[in-house]
Amino acid sequence: MNTKSKIALIGLGVAVGLGLGVTGYVSAADTTDSKFPPMVQGLVEKFNLNEAEVTTYLETEREERRTEREATLTSALEKLVAEGKLTEEQKAAFLAKHDELQAKREALRGTTGTDKRDQMQAFKAEMGSFLEAQGIDKDILPQLGQNGAGGRGQGRGMHRNNQ
Repeated sequence: MNTKSKIALIGLGVAVGLGLGVTGYVSAADTTDSKFPPMVQGLVEKFNLNEAEVTTYLETEREERRTEREATLTSALEKLVAEGKLTEEQKAAFLAKHDELQAKREALRGTTGTDKRDQMQAFKAEMGSFLEAQGIDKDILPQLGQNGAGGRGQGRGMHRNNQ
């Protein structure tokens, strides 16, 4: 395989990977007629894909990932209870708060820029206050993938929160 073919193949792989990575952005942006981010819309148009099938695929992938994350979180919390690092009451309170903040994050879908960033920072602070009030040690939470805030850990993925 020549160099140009390798570069084209890598470029296509990156484009498809990025397209699959935007499953959380299926909702329509307020400023466009497309219900997909520009890259996914470009793939839909270039490969003449059925928009309904693309939407269904992205929603299914998103739901599968959510289910996997929830199972991982529950398992990790159960392990912490078994190790005596959390009580059953703390676990139940944490899951309730996590669900509450998850619903708030879902409500932000389609929001971008500083408004979304500010809201996410407020959620992080809210979770931090909650953990403190519950007597939950933030240091045990990175192993849950929560980074003490009910959100993504630092340095994962393309969009790092450089604080």
